[in-house]
Amino acid sequence: MAAVAVAAAHRAGDDSRRPWSVDVPGGSLVVGWTAEGEVTLTGPAQLVADGTMLI
Repeated sequence: MAAVAVAAAHRAGDDSRRPWSVDVPGGSLVVGWTAEGEVTLTGPAQLVADGTMLI
């Protein structure tokens, strides 16, 4: 999700580094950029699966 928002901002010519809001079925996410160029993703989280794996 974050990579798509970064690519969309780049394609749109938005170099402001202001956060973008992305609406997904689970709620709204916010994709941001730090001064160091790191990408952040914030928003609601919900456990949708749980399990164990034998290896």
